[in-house]
Amino acid sequence: MNVHVARSVDEACALLADNPEAQVLAGGTDFMVEVNYRHRSPSAVVAINRVPETSGWSVERNQVEWNGGRGDDTAETIRLGATLTFAEMEDPAFVNLLPALSQAARTVGSPQRAVAAEDWISPRLDWENMSAPTQAELDTFASLVAQAASPIDDHRGTADYRRHAVGVMAKRALQRAFPGSVPSAH
Repeated sequence: MNVHVARSVDEACALLADNPEAQVLAGGTDFMVEVNYRHRSPSAVVAINRVPETSGWSVERNQVEWNGGRGDDTAETIRLGATLTFAEMEDPAFVNLLPALSQAARTVGSPQRAVAAEDWISPRLDWENMSAPTQAELDTFASLVAQAASPIDDHRGTADYRRHAVGVMAKRALQRAFPGSVPSAH
């Protein structure tokens, strides 16, 4: 499989014209799982994540005429780039502008929050005195985070292994947030 990395719209168009069967790749996690499981076998891939015009989002205000040209007004055009990330959709300005899309984006794809773990640990943290959580609190937090994860199985690891790893990483992150905590051997 040939992978071409486009750096401009013109280059992406030229690559696709030269390779009409190519798969356009913006993010690729799910696509690469399908390739690795041999559910897809593209002859070529054109990656567009380095094309500036495909990234982010913007609001453009345009002057419009209506009613046969007897009046005018402004209209907003919201441009969403093909490589817009879920993280960018969590920007408060984006959420305020397109709340339904922002909410829908959280229900698909990879970003996940462990809300039960956040709710459980929040009242137990003493940020003012920087008191480290107890080992039992760390373990419970890690378990809740792991339970909230819904990873996939693929050639790099099983869902169970990844769920365990998420718990370990959550525990370590919480330990490191408090200098007085002692890392466990887990």
